[in-house]
Amino acid sequence: MSSFFTNIRVALETKLNTINVNNISFENTEIDLSTLDKGANGIEFVQAFLLPQATEALSLSPTGRDIHEGIFQINYYNDAGVGGYSTKLDVIADAFKRGTNLTHGGTTVRVRNVSLGVGRREDAFFVRNIDVSYYAVTPARS
Repeated sequence: MSSFFTNIRVALETKLNTINVNNISFENTEIDLSTLDKGANGIEFVQAFLLPQATEALSLSPTGRDIHEGIFQINYYNDAGVGGYSTKLDVIADAFKRGTNLTHGGTTVRVRNVSLGVGRREDAFFVRNIDVSYYAVTPARS
């Protein structure tokens, strides 16, 4: 059984877990805000989501290779009214520099680039997303 999808997700999430940022949550997990520490900037937390594109064949033979591309979106939340920018956004982005290779289970994920999204209000929080563009080349599923 191939585990390419899982390997890509775990490689990116593992890298995020190595960064000095508190209160990280991954997709399909709940955050209990009452349990989070309130620092100088109020409550801060990060949620990460994998936004894959359609897998494409690099060659059509059964022994060919597939390319998996997508965005690893990291949303950084802090209390609304505290400020529109935190240096932690740069700390997160620096961990995903262009050309960084992340490997899990024999699958290598390569970072294409990292971008800062537009800030916005969501309920009692101000949020900005950091978009990590990635790709991985794997053996074709056959």
